[in-house]
Amino acid sequence: MKVLCLAISREYFLTSASDYTKAIAREHEVYTCYPDIVATGLPNVKGHVPCNWHEFDFGPIKALQPDVIVTGNPRAAWNRAPMLLLKMQGFPMVFAEYGWLPQRHHFYFDPVGLGNESILTWVKTFNDKDVLKLHFDLQDAMNALHSLQQGYYNPRPKLRNIPAGDYIFVPLQWEWDSSIIFDSSYFKSMDHLIAFAAFNFPEFPIVVKAHPLDKNRKRNCLLPNVSYVEPETDPIALIQQSRAVFGINSTLLIEALVAEKPVAALGENVASCRGVFYEGKDLYQNPRGLLEFKPDKKDIALAINILLEWQILFSNPDMRKINRVLQLAIELN
Repeated sequence: MKVLCLAISREYFLTSASDYTKAIAREHEVYTCYPDIVATGLPNVKGHVPCNWHEFDFGPIKALQPDVIVTGNPRAAWNRAPMLLLKMQGFPMVFAEYGWLPQRHHFYFDPVGLGNESILTWVKTFNDKDVLKLHFDLQDAMNALHSLQQGYYNPRPKLRNIPAGDYIFVPLQWEWDSSIIFDSSYFKSMDHLIAFAAFNFPEFPIVVKAHPLDKNRKRNCLLPNVSYVEPETDPIALIQQSRAVFGINSTLLIEALVAEKPVAALGENVASCRGVFYEGKDLYQNPRGLLEFKPDKKDIALAINILLEWQILFSNPDMRKINRVLQLAIELN
C-alpha cells in the first residue's frame, strides 16, 4: 500500500508524526512531505512529495496517487480547510492523535475524524463493535479492565494535604484545544467550569489541576472551596482519592473510568453515549446527580476495551491495528 504522511511543519513531523510514519513504513511504501526526513534503516520510506499542500497545491499528491493519506488533527485551524479539500479530491484519509490509557505511551489512527467525530463514537452497544472489526467478548473486556487496575493504574500512595474521598477533582483543559472548540457544548471557559462545580458542590473542596499547556493560568481562585494543586501532582492519584471527577472531555475522564469513579462529562469524547459518564442535559440540569451516579461495570469494561483494542503502543506498534484502519479508510472512502 502506498501511504503519504503529511504534517503541518518539519518540527511537527519530528515531534509528533515521525513515530507513526516509521510504524507504517514497516509494511507499506511511505512518502513524506519533507525531503530531509527519511527514517533510517526503513527501506519502505521512499522519499518526499514536494508540495505546499497547506497552500492547496495538490498537484504532486495527485501525481503520486497514494492509496491513503495520513495526517494529524483535521480540526486544528491550520488543517481544517486543506484536509477537507483533500478529502473532496477523493483521497482516503486517516487522522492520527495520542491515545488514552495511558495517553503518552500510545497513539491511534482514525479513518473518520477525532474526538466526537471519531469512528469510535459509532459504537453505542456491545454488538456495534463489529463495525470496527473488533473481536472480543465481555470476559475479555472485564479481564482487560482488571489488568489496567492492577497494572499501570494500581493504587497510588496517599497525597499529602488533600483529604482523600472528600473532594471533587476538576482536571482543566487548554481552551484552544479543538476538543473544547468543537466538542464542548456547555462551557468553553475553564473558569466557568470551575465556578459551576464550586457552586453546585459547596460542601466539597474543589481540587483543580491546570493543563500542562496552560502556562499563563493564574493558579488561585476567590471561591472559598476551590484550590489548585501543583503542576507535578500525579493526576491518577487525584482521581483515585477523589469523591468524583468533574470535567469536559479530558482524557483524564477516561482514565477515571478505570478507577470506577463517578465521572461528569460536560463535553463529548470517544467514550461518550455509552452510559459510563454522567453527561449532557442531565448533568447540566442536575449536577448533583453525579454523587449517586454509578454506571454498570460491564459498560465501563466495554468502553475501556474498545479504546485498548484501538490504541497503538509507540514503542511496539501493532501492525494488525494499523492495517485495520488503513483498510477501513479505503473501504469508507
